[in-house]
Amino acid sequence: MEIAQTLGVNVNTVYSRIRLVREQFDRTFAAAAPAALRVARAPDRPPPGVQARVWAGLLLALGSGAAAAAPGAALAHGTAAAGHHALA
Repeated sequence: MEIAQTLGVNVNTVYSRIRLVREQFDRTFAAAAPAALRVARAPDRPPPGVQARVWAGLLLALGSGAAAAAPGAALAHGTAAAGHHALA
C-alpha cells in the first residue's frame, strides 16, 4: 500500500507490476539457476599446500608449544613437535 501511495497509483497496479517483474525475473534466470546453485553449494577449498603453509606460519608465530593445537600437524610434517626429531 505504501508503494501505491508513494507513486500515486492504484494498489492493484502495484501488485500487477510486481507479479510481471517476478515472472520476467524467473524466465530470465531460470536457465542460470542450476549452475548458480552448484557454485553456491560447492565448498570453498584452498589450493593444495595453503593449509599447511598457514599452519606453519601460525606455529612459527605462536611458538613450538602450539604444535599440539594444529590438527595432524605433527604427523603431516613427519615430526612429533616443532624442533623435535622426525618420526620413524
